[in-house]
Amino acid sequence: MMQFSTFRVGERLLGLDIRMIQEINRIPEITPLPLSAEYVRGFINLRGQIVTLFDLGVRLGLPRKQIDDESHNIILHPRAGARAQDPVGLLADGIGDVVEVDVSQIEPLPANVGEMDGRYLSGVIKFQDELMVLFDLKRVLHID
Repeated sequence: MMQFSTFRVGERLLGLDIRMIQEINRIPEITPLPLSAEYVRGFINLRGQIVTLFDLGVRLGLPRKQIDDESHNIILHPRAGARAQDPVGLLADGIGDVVEVDVSQIEPLPANVGEMDGRYLSGVIKFQDELMVLFDLKRVLHID
């Protein structure tokens, strides 16, 4: 069995192995990073530590959304980041529940993954009323 933290990016339900997550917070003030890739939203100050914040929706090929009261940042464990010493956060449009699923429930991506960039996706889990999309964290965090 695996546990996934669920969250929304646009209308899509995404899941991330909870072992990759250090904490989930509301969005503090973001300092933009000029001349960075479009999917790098900027930096945040997390209790004195500077964290690079990736806009997960933009990275997955969706249009940039405004940050609102439902937006959260998902701070990844250092071992999950691009480099072990670099703290990284993912911007999500909303946070859901933790779900426990059997590994056998993970299915390959369907041929048509919709508006998201399939290069960053790794599989899906079917629930009764919707699909949860899993993404390849290493590919998402790879700086082009």
